[in-house]
Amino acid sequence: MVRRLREPQTPDFGALINFLDTPECRGRLKGRAGYDDRYPHLLSTVAGFSDSDDADDLVALAHMAYGWMPTSLERCKTDGWGVPKSKVLSRIRACGSAAAAVEFLGGMGSNAPLSGGSSSSASWIGTSKALHFVNPKIFPIWDEKVASHYGCSAAKAREQRTKYEEYLVHLHESLPAHGRRACLLAQNVLGYKVTGIRALEKVLFATNLR
Repeated sequence: MVRRLREPQTPDFGALINFLDTPECRGRLKGRAGYDDRYPHLLSTVAGFSDSDDADDLVALAHMAYGWMPTSLERCKTDGWGVPKSKVLSRIRACGSAAAAVEFLGGMGSNAPLSGGSSSSASWIGTSKALHFVNPKIFPIWDEKVASHYGCSAAKAREQRTKYEEYLVHLHESLPAHGRRACLLAQNVLGYKVTGIRALEKVLFATNLR
């Protein structure tokens, strides 16, 4: 069953896109130097990973996700994805809907398989990036700036899988109304195409810069 948001606060994508779609604000969609330039290369590299029966690709994926954040990876539980390690990449790639993604996440249990950074705790923020690199049409990137749009604290964003699931569902529900315009805006600024899920996440991140 797809979990729906229980937070009273949800972002108004129409208003946020209107705010960004002005000459003085479009630049917010462009990340720090080199950050967005590396993104398509990371996706291309991960797309070349085979559905291997060893842990090498999973470990490489984890280091890529944490290196892009950027921070250091402390732990990668290759047996923490809810399926045998030989099936992890193929199962992530096979998710074709929000419902399938939530089902896959539920099988992972409450603790994220990746951890690192200053807290060194299991993090759904870092794990979300790895999931996104494998299947960018379905799994969105999740971080503290994005979570604040939903009234979600940084600690809950890192530690509670259900918060990530609720966010994932909300983005998919928002795609029909706002995905196309968000994609066009992001493409014009970044210079390359992104999925609707990535575009909506960029809108949230860009409107919470400090």
